[in-house]
Amino acid sequence: MEWIPTITERSGPVYIRIVDVLSADIASGRLTRGQQLPTHRAPARALDIDLTTVTRAYSEARRRGLIDARVGRGTFVSETTARVATDPPLGSGTVNHGREIFDQQCAACHGARGEGSVGGRLVGGQGTLATPNRVRTVGSSYWPYATTSFDYIRRAMSQNAPHGLLRKKQKTPTGSVSNPASQR
Repeated sequence: MEWIPTITERSGPVYIRIVDVLSADIASGRLTRGQQLPTHRAPARALDIDLTTVTRAYSEARRRGLIDARVGRGTFVSETTARVATDPPLGSGTVNHGREIFDQQCAACHGARGEGSVGGRLVGGQGTLATPNRVRTVGSSYWPYATTSFDYIRRAMSQNAPHGLLRKKQKTPTGSVSNPASQR
């Protein structure tokens, strides 16, 4: 079966509609991990849209971790997509959900409470920037704004796989670390 997205029931830019249908079809089981997707030309022809729109949709889906492109072989549903497709919608994360993600993906390097371990310290250090022994941390010290720490997380984490945290999962650890009430 060749997958062709049904985008007529959705609104928004066509490439985002294609990505949304792809994600929904993965979550529903219509598409399975490792399944090969059609070339860019097939959906473009079937949907009567420009080839670059499908290329942009596939690029966005790849950026979100939904698909993998293999040079000379094609485009496939990611092997890790079953977990990704069922993540909460963008913007729906909570500090507690961020704590769970932090515990799973960050605590091994940054300590259970962000106090530092193999990786740098993330909490504390308030008032030390003007001293010779400054401590650069998230919050009111070195990274005073959540947007700055979000950008750092987006570019650098996890350490063994930079850009490895999906966009959906980046905001919640940022909120967890930036929120002093979340520190156990």
